[in-house]
Amino acid sequence: MHYIIGQNLGTAMHNYLKITLFLTAGTLTGLLIDQLILKKLLRVFEKSKRQGEEAVVWSLRYWVILWAILIASDILVGQIKLESSVVKGFRQFFYIVAIISVTIALARLSGKLVDISIAKLKTALPGVSLLTNLARITVYIIGGLVLLHTLGISIAPILTGLGIGGVAVALALQSTLTNLVAGIQIIAGGKLKVGDYVKLETGEEGYVEDITWSNTLIRDLSNNMIVVPNSRVTTSIFKNYYLPDAEMSVGVPIVVSVEADLNKVERLCVEVGKEVIQEVPGAVKTFEPIVRFSSLSEWGLVVNVFFRVINPKDQFLLKHVFLKKITTKFQEEGIKFPIRFPQI
Repeated sequence: MHYIIGQNLGTAMHNYLKITLFLTAGTLTGLLIDQLILKKLLRVFEKSKRQGEEAVVWSLRYWVILWAILIASDILVGQIKLESSVVKGFRQFFYIVAIISVTIALARLSGKLVDISIAKLKTALPGVSLLTNLARITVYIIGGLVLLHTLGISIAPILTGLGIGGVAVALALQSTLTNLVAGIQIIAGGKLKVGDYVKLETGEEGYVEDITWSNTLIRDLSNNMIVVPNSRVTTSIFKNYYLPDAEMSVGVPIVVSVEADLNKVERLCVEVGKEVIQEVPGAVKTFEPIVRFSSLSEWGLVVNVFFRVINPKDQFLLKHVFLKKITTKFQEEGIKFPIRFPQI
């Protein structure tokens, strides 16, 4: 009796020792691969700007530790005397964890590769989260189907059910699907990209931050976020200040008295305009300011001074500086402003 107990105790101790050794070996192997190989490769690819290889290594990091432990565990269950049903259960659990982890890693990789591809084709495609999320969702769906197959669940009835239920889902999510399709149309059309400065027909304007599943996000100059459904963007009229390029003309209207010396007004506007162009960072330095008398009204003579700016946001500083300088200059030169100004 004591011999049997001692033999069982020795077997248990031997199994515990095996478990400790295998799990330690798996963990250390994973850490060595992650820290000594993948970490160094990541630095090399970052320095050489090999973005594709960098994305692959970035997606594998840390996961290799788990995979090394899973491989060691799978070998371990074959070394320990266990019932076949228990071994089968352990290995099925290992496969499930492996499938889930590989799916997550591939989803990260696919999203990263899509971002890299979009960055290389930035003149044709905007860098939006919609495309990245679509790539990741596709990988997750494939991973889910593989997982179901591993669990012994037949995929064919599920696919059939999805086909039949898809009609009902499409009707229930008609608004969501409309915005999703509209988002794809926005991306494919290339008339609106992340970073563009746009003005909607309702008056809101700002920079396009992102194009998501359902909405286009626009950040105005007050740093507030304007949320517009994608379907509204595709059916409404908007002005894109970045097409065909970001450089744009800016007209600054001023009103002078009809008794003013118009030649002098024109000359002073040009002189001050040249000073402002050299002073304001966003002004196009090679552009000569243009002065045009546009209309005569009961308040006085309306004069428009035209500039060009590199970016739409630069117009505000340019107008600010020009109006300050031209007002001071007119006062020094005795050019009168009307007592009451129109709404220009």
